[in-house]
Amino acid sequence: MYKVYARFRIKYGLETVHLSQKEIRLFEIYKAQVVRQLQYLPDRCATAAASVKYGLTPIPSIKEINELKKFGYIIRENDSTKKTIGA
Repeated sequence: MYKVYARFRIKYGLETVHLSQKEIRLFEIYKAQVVRQLQYLPDRCATAAASVKYGLTPIPSIKEINELKKFGYIIRENDSTKKTIGA
């Protein structure tokens, strides 16, 4: 459920809104709570254990992956003006 609905909305939200480090930490805590609740795990369960089962990555990693993908798209374009500006 989380992978199908929430993950894609989180990715889009991270692309459109700039979050501070404090907001990212709070969002990560909330995400861990939701994942534990979906699995019926107690609150004291380790975040890593709850996330590994679903193969979830931390929020900062999602941001970095999105940025690297965009950079890869720009690099692979042959006639991109962005590519010629950087060269």
